[in-house]
Amino acid sequence: MNRAEAIIKILKEIKEDDIIISSTGYISRELFKQKDRKLNFYMMGSMGCAVPIGLGLSFHVKQNVIVVTGDGSALMGLGSLVTCAKEAPKNLRVIILDNKVHESTGGQETSSMYIDFKDIWERVEVWNIKTDDTIPPRIKLSPYIIQKRFKNAVYAINNK
Repeated sequence: MNRAEAIIKILKEIKEDDIIISSTGYISRELFKQKDRKLNFYMMGSMGCAVPIGLGLSFHVKQNVIVVTGDGSALMGLGSLVTCAKEAPKNLRVIILDNKVHESTGGQETSSMYIDFKDIWERVEVWNIKTDDTIPPRIKLSPYIIQKRFKNAVYAINNK
């Protein structure tokens, strides 16, 4: 399975009101390409921040929060995975797409082969994927627009 196939599989599993937080780089760009929706939050430019954003959000909303991150970003934010294990919110799902490289920045090797993310939190899902030569298009929304429409969509669903 490659990145695009993984994103398509995730999108088939989600409900209309599920929230998706996607990691910086190609993961967010692929999600945008496959299915842009107001309840997608594309975490652009802040590696390692998708999991803590999803964790914090899961404490304040009713619906499911799905975080899709890469192995490099997950390694950068290991402390947030430990907090996920401690707090274990039932509405949080973390999916790590592990291809053993920082694909978005040039394919530098990560250290994910030295860790089993499930040792940190048994509910984390690690999907081993192949590196992918295709580069998804850039997200054609400004960070301000992404934040504003996401905030409005989350507010609308949680205040029905």
